[in-house]
Amino acid sequence: MIKRIRAAFAAVFVVGTIVAAVPASAVPGICVMPTSGTVSGLSLVQDINSCFGTALGLFAGGSAPSSQTTGMLWWNTSTGYVAQWDGAAWNNLWNVDATNHLNAVQIGGGVQASLASASVIDLWSVPAASVAVTGTTTITQLANGLAVPGTIKIVTFAGALTLTQGSGTGGTPLNLPNGGNNIVTAAGDYAIVLALTATNVQVIHYERASGAALSTVGLNVGASALAQSAQGYGAPLNLQLAAAVSGNNLTVTVLGVNGGNPSSTNPVLVDFRSQTLNNGSDGIVYGQITSALSFQVTSGNTMGCTTAVLCRLWVTLICQTESSGTCSSILLGLSNQSTTTQIYPLAEDVLQSTGSGVSGGSSAGVIQTSVASLSGKAIRIAGYVEVTWTSGTGWATTPSKVQVFGPGVHKPGDVVQTVYESSSASLAITPSSAINLVKLSASISCSAPASSSAVGILFKRSSTTLASQFIGGTSSTGLDGIASAAMLDAPATTSSVTYSISGSGSTCTLVGTEMIELNEIMGSLVPSNDDTPLLRLVG
Repeated sequence: MIKRIRAAFAAVFVVGTIVAAVPASAVPGICVMPTSGTVSGLSLVQDINSCFGTALGLFAGGSAPSSQTTGMLWWNTSTGYVAQWDGAAWNNLWNVDATNHLNAVQIGGGVQASLASASVIDLWSVPAASVAVTGTTTITQLANGLAVPGTIKIVTFAGALTLTQGSGTGGTPLNLPNGGNNIVTAAGDYAIVLALTATNVQVIHYERASGAALSTVGLNVGASALAQSAQGYGAPLNLQLAAAVSGNNLTVTVLGVNGGNPSSTNPVLVDFRSQTLNNGSDGIVYGQITSALSFQVTSGNTMGCTTAVLCRLWVTLICQTESSGTCSSILLGLSNQSTTTQIYPLAEDVLQSTGSGVSGGSSAGVIQTSVASLSGKAIRIAGYVEVTWTSGTGWATTPSKVQVFGPGVHKPGDVVQTVYESSSASLAITPSSAINLVKLSASISCSAPASSSAVGILFKRSSTTLASQFIGGTSSTGLDGIASAAMLDAPATTSSVTYSISGSGSTCTLVGTEMIELNEIMGSLVPSNDDTPLLRLVG
């Protein structure tokens, strides 16, 4: 029996010697066994049990153990974190929610590592959760045997390279969130990569540094759905216009609202009247402008504008090719819609023809575009440009106004405003544009003497006589009654203008009530002689 006790003590002392092999200063006090003197076997066993129990409890407490050894764990009950001593500091590993009995495991960690791009790389060859991929070599595989299934890596890219979509089931070994297409990276892009197996990964998220969409699938679906809606577009979507003069040539360009050229990711959406009339639905076809679109009028083409006079050129979108309810080719057109004697309509419900030139023309009322002599084409009014053409020079000045067409913008010939007076022989109007025209309508009651001569109405702008409109009577026949007449004038101003009427000559005396009505009409140009009426109409 005595020999057995001595053997047990010998074993304990051996354990004590092993424990003591670690410097006592680096071991928690509760685990430091006596190294001298006489210790009973029971006391030593109790000390060892106490040490084991405390170690198994991760030295739980509100403050760190008084001494530490590299690799030991400590449950900080004041914060809930379980931490590990790395020889210099405590590193939090996970958090214990003792109230709800849950563990919150930390995801990721470590200083960002760097890997050079190659056809096959393994993000799991470095311990850090965040990996920077450098270089521009195309990558076909992001894991190569070291990946732990279910774990995640966060990847940033330093430049442009191609991530190649896998061809196997589910995109093995590299599956990308891009509709089965490759991804070309850019500096600052990042991805979240999930390991499915040791060699197969799924990119579960990809974010461009620019904030742009990874694919156009959502946009295309939206445009298609909109095209099929009951209301359609009603007006071109994502459209703005730009106009510039260079080398005495005028160029008008279609842009997206972001100022960039149209593209598959920045389309301009347009609807047109069907060129085949009732096509089984509402007679509307839809088109998308997905590439740069412009039209240039060269310096020698006047477009019917008067030299050195501001001219309004209307911008139209032309459906060049229609097929199965879709406009597959869209052109840009320009036209001047008035002359000194006529305002031409610009109707979207009527199929139009274009001029014979491909860089402009010399006639008003003709749509010019980059393709000659089209006929039976649907158009959509996009807006207008106000610019000046000068003989011998061409388009030499920057356009003064570019206007996109939409609600509240008038078409050629539209009445912009009306002013009426029934108790005076004069009336004032303030035109909204110097290019617009004023239609002056008037009626008078004229009492002529027995020995009469031909009489009429005098139209005046301020003190300047514009026209004398014959209304009736001869040298032997008098006129007694009410007569009316009308005319068009181009005041070429945005200041208040006063118009007046009177009888022409002493043989006509105005009696009763006179009536004047002034209508501002949407026009295209101002004639070179501002005092010459554009058109006389007799009522």
